[in-house]
Amino acid sequence: MVSVTDPAKLEHLQTREQIKLLDVIDALRAEGLSEYTALPQLIVCGDQSSGKSSVLEAISGVPFPRKDALCTRFATEVILRRATDEFISVSLVPGKTRSSQDRDILSGFHHDLSSREEFPELFEKAKNAMGLDALGSRAFSEDILRVEVSGPTHPQLTVVDLPGLIHSENKKQSARDVSLVHKLVESYMESERSIILAVVSAMNEFANQIVLKKARDVDPEGKRTIGIITKPDTLRVGTTLEREFLALARNEDVKFERGWHVVKNLDLGADEGETKDRDSEESLFFEKSNFKSLPPSSIGISSLRHRLSQVLFDQVRSELPKLVEDIRSGIATTRDGLDKLGPSRVTPQEAESFFDKNQPRVPDTLQGCCQRPV
Repeated sequence: MVSVTDPAKLEHLQTREQIKLLDVIDALRAEGLSEYTALPQLIVCGDQSSGKSSVLEAISGVPFPRKDALCTRFATEVILRRATDEFISVSLVPGKTRSSQDRDILSGFHHDLSSREEFPELFEKAKNAMGLDALGSRAFSEDILRVEVSGPTHPQLTVVDLPGLIHSENKKQSARDVSLVHKLVESYMESERSIILAVVSAMNEFANQIVLKKARDVDPEGKRTIGIITKPDTLRVGTTLEREFLALARNEDVKFERGWHVVKNLDLGADEGETKDRDSEESLFFEKSNFKSLPPSSIGISSLRHRLSQVLFDQVRSELPKLVEDIRSGIATTRDGLDKLGPSRVTPQEAESFFDKNQPRVPDTLQGCCQRPV
């Protein structure tokens, strides 16, 4: 089968020490533990059309809709796993407010893919399954598209692409949609085990982009947030706006402990199927632009992959003791609940024995008092 990821792009995310530790998290995720407790992961957040899906594609090698008309309408979890054989498995995780009938239908959504060319059709199928194309339906969904990509060269890594934050309602996006998207993004950002990749576009003044306020609200000290500036090539050289974004990139304005990073998006004018070396194009841009004054470690997708590798590893290592404690606490709570239910009553005999032992006893003085006379 054909891999949807480029091993050369992912090699920076792999070290022996990281793989061993991330193997533990991957095993827990495979057992469904993420449904009960938060696991360390990277989340890509930003306002609509900020370029976050392009960043995610560049990091993971998995193609995501990048054009404005195809903005992200649901959360997508990309789970990269190390395995002997190459395969891609896609499924849907129903939102918590779904009815039991809807949950059964959505849980049955499953596809195995053989190449990256199948992804556009996949996203369309997922959208239809969520009911996003029905007349009068909502524009966004709280369901999750889960894409598992396995192969011998892939690292153990989870990256989540979230719908873009909406400023206000319009003809295509209702007030309900605005509220849904904000709650969904906030739920991911609030988890102390999530590493926030706060994406801001150089096409708009960063002070007006909602993602920065939300990041500071949940992570006031900026300990688990990395700011990412996209579309720097849209800035006019020597303008005030360019100087402001350069100061932002130097961590002089909105400050994060983990700092900022600048990447150049692939040209949206290119055809979706056109193969281009985006890393080379990006390197050429930074060689000529004023952003070349920034440290090499804070510009370009290649160095970003390296940064994220270390950041994710550090996050997993620091959160693992708390995660183990959460698991133990959950096991103890579940055992207490099971103990209160009494012994197992699987067979008819066990159920009958339990019923005989637990049915109320009628006092001797009342025996026969309710019998009808012959």
